[in-house]
Amino acid sequence: MNADAFGVLTKRPQNVVVLENQDAQLNCSTDGAAGNSLEWTHDHDRIVLSRCQSLVPKSFIVSSPDPITDCDIKALASSTGDDISGAYVCSDRIDRAAAMVIVLGSILIGLLRASPN
Repeated sequence: MNADAFGVLTKRPQNVVVLENQDAQLNCSTDGAAGNSLEWTHDHDRIVLSRCQSLVPKSFIVSSPDPITDCDIKALASSTGDDISGAYVCSDRIDRAAAMVIVLGSILIGLLRASPN
């Protein structure tokens, strides 16, 4: 079998650390071989369908110059209590990559600032 026929992720999401109330940006691209298109999950829940369509637009904004090969997401920090931290997986149905979003809360930041060096 020809490995090129299966598609490969060309840009993989990276781990992100944000402060409380900051949005997190994650990027993913595929070579689009064999008609593969990207999908995203957050903590095992589907949040973006193929062709870069957000299932939860109030929490996840998608952008893409080409919805077959690129799908970037912005996880929106929310005052409603939605938690953007956790595992994100980008998949083109053949290849997949995972990244973590870690949200540092105001209590932790206060503790870090108060601790002696």
